[in-house]
Amino acid sequence: MAQNLSKIFVIIVMPYNRLIPVILLTEGGIYKTRKFNKPIYIGDPINTVKLFNELEADELIVLDFMASKNRSYVDFEILSDIASEAFMPLSYGGGITSESQVSKLFKIGYEKVVLNTSFLQNPEFVKTITNKFGSQAITISIDYKKDIFGRRTVFSHAGVRHSYKSLREAIDAALNLNVGEVFVNCVSNDGEMGGIDKDHLIDLHDSLSVPIIGCGGLKDIAEVQELFDAGVEAVAGGALFVFKGKQRGILISYPSSNDLHRYNK
Repeated sequence: MAQNLSKIFVIIVMPYNRLIPVILLTEGGIYKTRKFNKPIYIGDPINTVKLFNELEADELIVLDFMASKNRSYVDFEILSDIASEAFMPLSYGGGITSESQVSKLFKIGYEKVVLNTSFLQNPEFVKTITNKFGSQAITISIDYKKDIFGRRTVFSHAGVRHSYKSLREAIDAALNLNVGEVFVNCVSNDGEMGGIDKDHLIDLHDSLSVPIIGCGGLKDIAEVQELFDAGVEAVAGGALFVFKGKQRGILISYPSSNDLHRYNK
């Protein structure tokens, strides 16, 4: 109980932009992909969470990136273990299809659920749980790819199923469901550490009425700072926090409070 209260307190008082590690959970391990392919084993989820605790990460997003594609169940046992170790706010996404799953996730210590495939396939479900649990507890995740003409098209099921919606159309559909936050992830840049879709994220921030989390290809902390300076509320990444150097050696990292200037919201 004390742990849950401390996590709620952090959410209430945290006054600045958020930098969020994303960990990909599947079959009991943490992995990292490149363009949603070629998953590399990173380590044990509990040890990974403990390291992010020590590094004082703002919050943590846990995604089972194969759950919808494989139609697998939500692994509440390991998610409960993760929640019991985490001292930062937690979000979970992957394979969520029922109100009872959402309720159970909140009971074991998750502050938000992240919906991707269910948003594209069953918007009425999103509306139902938003009405029941509140918009602040629901994050819509939208995966997109950029083509050679710069068009951004939405995909689901770990980036393999085309949804036939532009990124902006999908975002507008999410906003119509009164969700509290939108997480946009560029599959084309995923895991490459070659640069996030920065200019487009800034344009989205300027035109949206809810917070946006930008993800996909984050290069370095300087790029995070540029997004914060431009007003983007939150930035998420995977590879930047688990790889070190050109050889991509596995090393969990996170910038100290002195490395970033954050802005009160």
